[in-house]
Amino acid sequence: MKTHSFLRIAFLAVILNGFIAFSSGQSTLRVAVSMPMLYDPPHIPVPMVRLSINGKPPALFVLSSAAPFVLFIDKASASELGLDTKTGWVSLQSVHAVDILGNPTIELDIPAAYVDESNLGRISLGHKIVGIVGSNFFAALPVELNFSEKKVTLYRNSVQEILDMEKDKYIAIKLSRPNPEAWVHTVEVSAPGRSHMEMQVATGSWLSSLATSDLKSVELAAIAHTLIGLGRLDTSGGDQIPTFLGRLEWLGVGSLKIRDVPCLVRLDMNERVSRLGVDILALFEQVILDYRSGYLLIKRPQGTLTARMPGVSGLTLQLSPAYKLRVAQVAPRGAAERAGFQVGDEIVAVNTHPTDRLSAAVVQVMLDGYAGVPQRVQIVRDDKIVERVLTPDSPFASNMLEKPFTAMERGTFGFNAIPVEIEWPGGGKEHFLLVTQITSEFTRRAGLRVGDKIIAVNGRKKWDESELSEFLQEVEELRLTVMRPGETGTREVRVKRQTAGAASQTNQQEGK
Repeated sequence: MKTHSFLRIAFLAVILNGFIAFSSGQSTLRVAVSMPMLYDPPHIPVPMVRLSINGKPPALFVLSSAAPFVLFIDKASASELGLDTKTGWVSLQSVHAVDILGNPTIELDIPAAYVDESNLGRISLGHKIVGIVGSNFFAALPVELNFSEKKVTLYRNSVQEILDMEKDKYIAIKLSRPNPEAWVHTVEVSAPGRSHMEMQVATGSWLSSLATSDLKSVELAAIAHTLIGLGRLDTSGGDQIPTFLGRLEWLGVGSLKIRDVPCLVRLDMNERVSRLGVDILALFEQVILDYRSGYLLIKRPQGTLTARMPGVSGLTLQLSPAYKLRVAQVAPRGAAERAGFQVGDEIVAVNTHPTDRLSAAVVQVMLDGYAGVPQRVQIVRDDKIVERVLTPDSPFASNMLEKPFTAMERGTFGFNAIPVEIEWPGGGKEHFLLVTQITSEFTRRAGLRVGDKIIAVNGRKKWDESELSEFLQEVEELRLTVMRPGETGTREVRVKRQTAGAASQTNQQEGK
């Protein structure tokens, strides 16, 4: 079993979540198991369940469809659950879901678990996470994610009984099951420029992701390198996965529409699955997933929803030798500089939540928060506690973008692009210019799109940045050899140099 590939998304979800609160109240038709963990803000939920393994006291697990085929247990926690600590498969006597009062409820059909040295216990979340449970083990019952009450509930009813009792409350969306051997489902969604596309419902993903084949209508913000060190999540080491943050103008789920949807697109041509993350589903307050009957029930919202855009705080943290979280860098003209942060400030609380039990990675996510949402941050400076109000910027603000080539930045050819270099794990490198913005209607009509990869300019495939900048100052027309996600082969796009007057006139005509 390729366990590592299943766990990467789930680990990313774990590292970004850290506070849990308990709630009471059950109905005769439901079994309340546990509740999502939340930051407030940012409001990034990940469903957590408490399981009793072999009659041992309850332990916290991530409920994740990103690891649908396995119950994964951290090796460091195996002995506490009465298991052999050797790496690999171990047999289980019993696994029970545990209700909010700590009592075992239903028994899950999980005969074995996979023990791995991934050091989940080292992730400083303030709560000990001992493993990840695949959503297929809950496939026999509908699972409700109630984001307003902060709890996960298992229904003993069928979806049809739920709809009969509360028919005006939910919108039912049919799921498809591409692989009959696995409890992994996809939902058909719509987006600008696409009549429909398939997205996997992923409770373990903290941010929706798109495959390269679904890139056509995405506005790009910046290239990022996400560090996910398998088994070393508390260190700075790990694999570099090239990703960029994008935004869809809207996303339709069934008959429901969400505006300004943020998404991650991985520059990995082997990544062919788009995922509808639980952060997007959380906008609906309450959803019910029934894998067996293949339905997604969404609580009917009031009007069109607007997604929360991840923020950029403009500061970078580091853990000092004395295990204190200190500000290592403050970006010029960024949100942190405007709020009055300084290098060396010690972060002790975010929105009243103490940070002494949390890792630097988790606190960084808390500080970045959401664009435009104020954060109350307590710092220690000169032995005094001071509070600063930090309002993160949008990653789509001009000063947050990766700097494009200067000649393109002035819009002389009507588009912006940034250089990308990918070194593939199996060997070989790929160089291209990634089109991040179209600034002219002339260029748009010529056929260039956001997300296009420019692999040659006027026949030349290899440039350094200074050579290309000089070349762009001299020529009046560009012949761009373009590769487009979701298509095979290349196409040629011709773009002419434009004057400011011509561009302004075109924009006025388009505005009529």
